[in-house]
Amino acid sequence: LIMPGRSEICKSKSISGPIQRVKDALAFEKKVSQSLRQLSGKKSRVLADFKYAGHSKADSLLGGGVFGQTYRMINKLDLNEYAVKHIDIKAVQHTLLMINPQRKKLTRNDTMNFILNEARILVSVNHPNIIRYSHTLSSRCKVYIHMEYMKGGTLESSIENRRFVANPQLLLNVI
Repeated sequence: LIMPGRSEICKSKSISGPIQRVKDALAFEKKVSQSLRQLSGKKSRVLADFKYAGHSKADSLLGGGVFGQTYRMINKLDLNEYAVKHIDIKAVQHTLLMINPQRKKLTRNDTMNFILNEARILVSVNHPNIIRYSHTLSSRCKVYIHMEYMKGGTLESSIENRRFVANPQLLLNVI
């Protein structure tokens, strides 16, 4: 399951502002829904074409949160590095139920729409300072959002290491 990257959508000469980006995002959502329906019931290895970029899975970890972790991975086919967000569907579902306790049950579609909202937003945004979306894969338990991998660490680690103190121009570029 490979979803169209933002580069495919943005190649069109007819893109003219927010209305076209919304249309592109809706088309993307339709393709994701169709692909996820086709995927249900299949027991193949979703990440078979990817390997962890470090010596181990732990060495490839870029960060994590409530819903899952992000790893640096290499696509075996194109040999490019990606930041792959591994999102646990059940963790998202449990968190959404905790946030909204009045809701007794959350369907899988509701949960998937919430998870895929990030991919929809990344597809619709075109800015040099925002990570580029590549594609989305899904298994029965996880959603994998592939984005471009940017070297240099996180903004948080740069602040902690006082990287901007020695280079004020870098701070201006980030701002």
